[in-house]
Amino acid sequence: MSQKIANRTTGLVDYKELETNILSSIREGKPLTGRDGALTPFIKRLLEASLEGEIESHLSVESEENNRRNGRNGKTLRTSAGSFELLTPRDREGSFEPQIVKKRQTNLHPELETKILSTYASGMGYRDIASHVEEIYDHKISAAEISSITDKLLPVINEWRGRPLQSVYPIVFMDGMFFKVKEDGHCISKCMYNILAKWQKRSFIWLKMRDWLGVLNDLKERYRLASQQKNYSSCIIKSKNTSDCVTVHRLQLVNMLNGLEAFFDFKLQSTS
Repeated sequence: MSQKIANRTTGLVDYKELETNILSSIREGKPLTGRDGALTPFIKRLLEASLEGEIESHLSVESEENNRRNGRNGKTLRTSAGSFELLTPRDREGSFEPQIVKKRQTNLHPELETKILSTYASGMGYRDIASHVEEIYDHKISAAEISSITDKLLPVINEWRGRPLQSVYPIVFMDGMFFKVKEDGHCISKCMYNILAKWQKRSFIWLKMRDWLGVLNDLKERYRLASQQKNYSSCIIKSKNTSDCVTVHRLQLVNMLNGLEAFFDFKLQSTS
């Protein structure tokens, strides 16, 4: 993994660099999963955060025995999303036995990868993540361990969800897809809300999914963190409730199109 994406010491991820690499992979026709997949940093980050939660829970139980941390061991872990170096924490007495990736384990099960990536999904609160952690560990860990791991995962997940947006998104597409899901013994329809943003030179990036008002308020806050606010237009597939969430502030279409042309590698022409 590139040093620019994940710092070996701190484990912090440069999400802008990560997004750039993902878009570059898409443009070059490379898969997001498979060897050297663009999603590898997500799996690495959550695995290492889970291991940090495991060892903290382990050391809290053995606090009276003066057992302490003793650095980290690195090993190559192979997944369907690509190979990467996994840093596993150690303790002085060598009594720590990691569970999510065991000692001498060098391969990650594809089903576990899917569960790890789904943890980044929007709308999951503390209890949802804790329940997800319990499922990932196949219900084989204690409530204290679940709490410790969840406490480590939550900042990582929130860092990803709340990452600042780019300063310019010339066009933003919003749409929703309905799926039949089973809930409380009944089959109901639920909508998955999607937003795709034009990020210069015909590249698109997925931003968020949630209820329209909630997601737009969230994007507004993240967009405020960018240095410039130049979102010129929204192309909205007409859907119920969107008109209550979006207000057009710029009424002159010609001026809007002129402002957009700077971000496209082709000329915008009128059809009239």
